[in-house]
This record gives sequence, C-alpha cells and structure tokens, in this order.
Amino acid sequence: MALKKQEEKLNQLTLKQQELLQIISHDLSNPLSNISLATELLEQEHGSSPVIKSIRKSVDMSIDLITSVRDMQRLGIKNPVLAPVSVREIIDDSFLVCKERFVRKEIKFRSELENGEVKILANAQVLNMSILPNLFTNAIKFSDPGNTVQVQVREEAGSILIVVCDEGIGMPADALKHLFDIGKSKSRCGTQKETGTGFGMPLVKSAVETLGGSIHVTSTERRLGKAHGTTVTLSFPKA
Repeated sequence: MALKKQEEKLNQLTLKQQELLQIISHDLSNPLSNISLATELLEQEHGSSPVIKSIRKSVDMSIDLITSVRDMQRLGIKNPVLAPVSVREIIDDSFLVCKERFVRKEIKFRSELENGEVKILANAQVLNMSILPNLFTNAIKFSDPGNTVQVQVREEAGSILIVVCDEGIGMPADALKHLFDIGKSKSRCGTQKETGTGFGMPLVKSAVETLGGSIHVTSTERRLGKAHGTTVTLSFPKA
C-alpha cells in the first residue's frame, strides 16, 4: 500500500515537471522566434555582419534545443496513434519545414519514389516533427553549397524503406559508433560552422522505434578522390 502511494506521488511529480517544462519551452520559443525574425530583417535592410551572424546562430541553436526537448518529452508522455501515412506527403511536408535552410545554404533536394503512391503504418505528426526534418537538417549541416540531398523510397521484404543520402563530409567511426547514445553523442560543427545540440539522432531513433520502425546509418568520411557522405535508412511496416 505504501509502495503504491509512493508510486502515485512520483507519477504526479513527473506530470508536474512535464507541465512546467512545457510552459517554459513555450514561453522561451516565442521571444526567440521574434529575435530570429528581427535578425532576418536586419540582414535584409543593412546586410550581414559578424554580430548579426553570432546572434542568429545562438538563437537558432536555442530554438533547436527547445524543439528537441519538446519532442523528447512528447514521445515520453504518450504512444502515438498509428495509421496509414502517405510517404510522398510526409517527404513533401518535411521538405517545406526545412526549405529555408536548403535555400539559404544552396543545397539541392531530390526525391525518388519507386512505385508512385506508397503508404506506411506510422504517425504523420511524429514523422514531420521529430524524424525527417532532423535528418534533412543534419544532411544540410554537413553538406557544402551545391551538394544534393536525396530521398529514395523502395519496398523490401514487406517493409517500406525511406533512404536519406547526402554528399557531405561524413562521420568518423567513433562518432558513428555513439551516434544514438544520448550520453556520448557529441554535436559536431557543420561545413559552415553550424552548431547543434547532439540530441537530434538519439531523438530520431527513439521516435522511429516508437512508431515500430528501425533505423540504420552508414557514413564515409571525406577523403581526396573518394565518394563520401552519410546514408540513413528508415524501415516502416507497409500499410
């Protein structure tokens, strides 16, 4: 009986902490978004400067951190409802989320679907908020202007594979080994000194597995005269 009461108190405390975290995240994200918009307007009117670039980088990093915390909290609170989801639609929607980043860094985007309309058993909100945008953002971060990020979709053994490939700088073996370990995963600077939180890929893995899918990553570091880049393969049940 005492153990049950202790468990109830612990659950209530956890809920209160989650609610507080939600309020803080919301209250922080609004002013940060306003600051981000203000820096864009300053760049348009007066041109870029080291100070504006520094402010924008700090704000973007803070927004990314808040987004990651929100997503991790969302996954921990409830199990998402699974339903048939159009792969074409989630790719298009996730691209729109990241379109500004693609344009800003002059990265090309290409998607290839093997058999036209394909559906997977998943949750569109989780895919569009926690999975594909994270993968696209990483691909942009570690690619050079003019590179291409490509998404391929194909069926294999009753599952649908969504494969995100980039032509970026790749990852060293140690970074790849600890990519999904939230305690050991470290953020690396991008090709234009972009920063990150280190939470992105652990979050993606957690989200994918919450939907009943799996994830596999291969990467080749950039070396003179050799092909390089990172390939992330997501596997989901076909709907």
